[in-house]
Amino acid sequence: FFQGPEIPGQGVKDITWFDGQGAEMNDEAWNSAFARTFGVMLAGDSLAVKDYFGNAIRDDTFLLYFNGHHEDVEVRLPGEGNVRWRHIFDSANANGFLEDGQNVEGGGKFKLPSRSVLILQQSEGSDDQARYWYARS
Repeated sequence: FFQGPEIPGQGVKDITWFDGQGAEMNDEAWNSAFARTFGVMLAGDSLAVKDYFGNAIRDDTFLLYFNGHHEDVEVRLPGEGNVRWRHIFDSANANGFLEDGQNVEGGGKFKLPSRSVLILQQSEGSDDQARYWYARS
């Protein structure tokens, strides 16, 4: 299952937690009393799982955002500018799953509704480009 640290021999993480500024979470961010918004990237190219024949199993890469704040919050998406993230699920939407979700570029701003969970799926750009994290400001 998910390991968090870089996977030996692959040089990538299968799961990475980040803050609303698009920076990877550190101990200070995790221990902050006011942090109510965070995200997680599930990197589908870094699964340490093989099929019956020994072939690596790949999946798409997903971003999940959690906003526990009582107000909408704007976040910065990870990834370089040529990466696109398609909004596919929004718990604040009555339908949940979105058929024609908005595409947002890596590094772009995205508004999270109050008290919601959102899922975005990588639709363009390489997996390495999607893993670009921004410096903590």
